This record gives sequence, structure tokens and C-alpha cells, in this order.
Amino acid sequence: MHTKPAKPLSFFVLMLIIVGSIDSIRNLPATAIFGEPLIFFFLFGALTFLLPTALLSAELSSTWSEQGGIYFWVKKAFGDHIGTLAIWLQWVNTVVWMPTILSFIASTLAYLIAPKLATNPYYLLIAILCLLWLLTFITSKGIRISGKLAAGCTIFGIFLPMVTLIILGGFWLASDKAVHIHLSWQGAVPHFSHWDNWVSLTGVMTAFLGAELATVNVRDVHNPERNFPKALITAVIFILITMILGSLTIALMIPAEQINLMNGTMETLQNFFTSYHLSYLMPVAVLMIFSGAFGEMVNWTTSPARGLTQTIDNGYLPKILKSSDTLIPYKRILVVQSIIASVISCLFILLPKINSSYWLLTVLSTEVYMAMYMMLFIAGICLAYKFPDDKAKFRLPGGKLGRWLICGLGLVGTSLTLIIGFFPPTDVALSMQHYTLYFIIGLACMVLPVLGMYGYKVGHKSLISTERG
Repeated sequence: MHTKPAKPLSFFVLMLIIVGSIDSIRNLPATAIFGEPLIFFFLFGALTFLLPTALLSAELSSTWSEQGGIYFWVKKAFGDHIGTLAIWLQWVNTVVWMPTILSFIASTLAYLIAPKLATNPYYLLIAILCLLWLLTFITSKGIRISGKLAAGCTIFGIFLPMVTLIILGGFWLASDKAVHIHLSWQGAVPHFSHWDNWVSLTGVMTAFLGAELATVNVRDVHNPERNFPKALITAVIFILITMILGSLTIALMIPAEQINLMNGTMETLQNFFTSYHLSYLMPVAVLMIFSGAFGEMVNWTTSPARGLTQTIDNGYLPKILKSSDTLIPYKRILVVQSIIASVISCLFILLPKINSSYWLLTVLSTEVYMAMYMMLFIAGICLAYKFPDDKAKFRLPGGKLGRWLICGLGLVGTSLTLIIGFFPPTDVALSMQHYTLYFIIGLACMVLPVLGMYGYKVGHKSLISTERG
């Protein structure tokens, strides 16, 4: 019996999928603290990271339509060990990143109860843990339930709040209210001698993470060689406009030193609604932003956990995680990542300021993800020469020169972000010494376990060989 082929995705639907996977209102405060120079860094990040990641991921997704994802692509290029390292970095990034987005959700919900709770570390910890285990329960029910929930949240929780925030910023600027940055061409160009300007690149790159998750849909696009680049460019333009204008709106209304990385968006909305006697709209804004962030969280939680299950069959994880039921290993990994994320969440009561905890976790997760992206770009070059005859529905434009240019730009963006991550912005209340110490310890805790996975496989393989001998 032949199954009816799925209807090809239209240009508009594909564009919405790409935008919905990347655009997010929660990232705006982390870029708003840098003021006008963020315009340059958003454009720089799009050129050296967002576009290269999306284009290369689209080609790899369309080349191997049955198997895909970072684990398969890197493994195909460099073997099991490096493929396992790549999927581990993607997974551990999610584990460390979870408390940051959950803290954003918790601080958003505080505006339904008492806004002061948004900066209370004990409230945040309790709320994060409750949300984390609720999320674990939902995602453990399978991708079908999770997908429906995420799809229902996208337009209501991402597009509407983002556009609303930008419109409100336009009203604020036009009404001669007090503003805390003054837009000018000179201000938009950063002073490259000031290191703190470069630190803003980390916040921008964090806002662009996840482009590779959206490009798996390229195989379902009619005439992908023509439609995918059009949809991608349109989506990137929309993402840049909304993120730049949204960040500038927060920077206009709140002084940089007072922007809270978790609830800066909610503070901006509250300031506007209070000024124009529209406070009754605040609960609606809270519910919209909550639904978008929670839906995004559901999407992000499932993919890396499912990717990591692929390493079980290759002997990198203990047999206790294995089962004839394919859903059980996935559920067990979800529980493990939630336990680890629960422990990490305690940083919100251990570090001196909430901004410090939020930034440190954000940078740690971004650093390991950038290392994974470096592997992706190198694999993109290697695979083209290793498997030159593989047919793809979409190819990188420009032939060999275009491939080297696109992957080279991606390597420039990821390398710069890795270096810059070692330096905190001045707004984070941590000394350079303490920040470096926490940062190095955090990176070691995130990366070193993969050596244990290698050792487990080698030891297990040796044991089997001895028993057979």
C-alpha cells in the first residue's frame, strides 16, 4: 500500500518555521544591556553564524533524509568518537541552559502574583524546579504530544508579544518620554578598542542558537534550491528586525545598569502599561510570553535527549539506559537531565546577584554549543569531499568556493564567541577572578564526562573480547 505523499511546505510556512525556531522575546534583555552597538553585532552574528548554520544544516538534512542531526553528520565525517562528542555538547548545553529559560518563565509568572518575586532567588529556585519537572512529565509522553503543544504556543506566545513590544517602543519614542540611549549612526558603530562592546556578541549568538533544528524541514519543501534560500533570507530579515527593535525598546526605557536579564522584558511592558494606564493588559502579556517560552522549552528539551539515545546502541552509555522499547531510554535520559538541571538551578541562591547566575549559565551553555557548531562547519567541508556523489535536494550556493566561504564565516563567528566568553560584561556583579574560576570549573564539568563515555565503551569492548577469548 502506497502512502499519500505529504503536501510540500509553502514558502510562507517554511519561513514561519525558521522564525519560530529562533526568534524569542526572552533573549532581548541580554542584548539590550549593550545599547546601540548591538545593531552592528546582530548583523555581524547573522553573517558569521545564523546564515552559515542554517544553509549548511539545510544541505546536510536534505542529503541524508532518513538519518540526520548533529550526531549523524559529525559521525559520518569523523567517526563514532567525535560524533558522540558533538551530540554530548548539544545535550549538555541544553541541561545547563534549561535553568536560564525556566528562570525567565518563573520571573514572567511572578507578574501575575507579585512582581517583586521576579528578583527573589528562593522563589525562582522553587518555581524553576516545579516547571522543570512539569516539563519532564510532558516531554516524557512522547514527541507527538510535545509537538502539538509547541506548535500551539508559537504565534500566540512569540510573534504577538514581540510585535507588541516593538509597537509600544515606537509609541514611547514618539511621545517624548525619557529615554536612556540616543540613537545615532556613530553610536551604532562600536568602539572596537573597548572589550565590553565585543562581549555583546555572546548575547547575540545566544539569541541565534537553534537554526539547525528548523532546517530538517528542507526535505519537505517544493523546489528547495529556490524556495529555501528565499525563505531563509526572509526569515533572517524578520528575525533581525524584531530582535534589534525589541532590544532597543528595552534599552530606551530602562537604564543599562538596571536591566534584569530575566525580567527586563516584563519590566519594560509594565513601565509602558503603567504610564498609559493600561495595567489591566499585563496579565494578558504574561500569559502570552509564558506560553511562547514554555512551548519553546518543550521543543528544545526533546531533540538533544533523543539525539543522545543514539549513542546507547554504540556502547557509549550504560546498558541500564537501554530497552527494547525505544521510548524508555529517551525517558530515562530526560530524568537524568532534569536531575542535573535541578542541581545547577541552585546557582540562583549561591551567586551574589541573579544577573550573575543568569549570565554565567547562558555563557557556559553557549560556549559548548559553539564548540559543537565548529565541528559542524568542519564536517560540512569534509563531507563534501568524502561523499561527493551524494544527492541533496539543496546545495550550498557557490560551489566549492561558496562552501569554503560559508563554512569559513561560521568558523570565524564561533571562534570569536568562544574567546569572548571568557570575559564577563561590566554589568555582571562578579570579579574577573571569580568569573574565570566559575567558568573554567563549569566548562570542565560539562566536557570531561564525555571522556568517561569513551572509557566505558573501550572497557566494555575489552570485556566482551576477553569473554569471547
